Amino acid sequence: MVTNLAIDQKLLEKALVVSGLKTKKETVNLALQEFKCFCCILKRKINAPAMD
Repeated sequence: MVTNLAIDQKLLEKALVVSGLKTKKETVNLALQEFKCFCCILKRKINAPAMD
């Protein structure tokens, strides 16, 4: 599926450098996977019972 997005080019270039990935596509896909994981972790923390 082809999607056109307006992405901050400076941020994308920084992400390419720090990730060590070779392509913008790999970088965006990794960022989306990491965001999904982050959201799942937050959801678990919000729904977890208090540990007093």
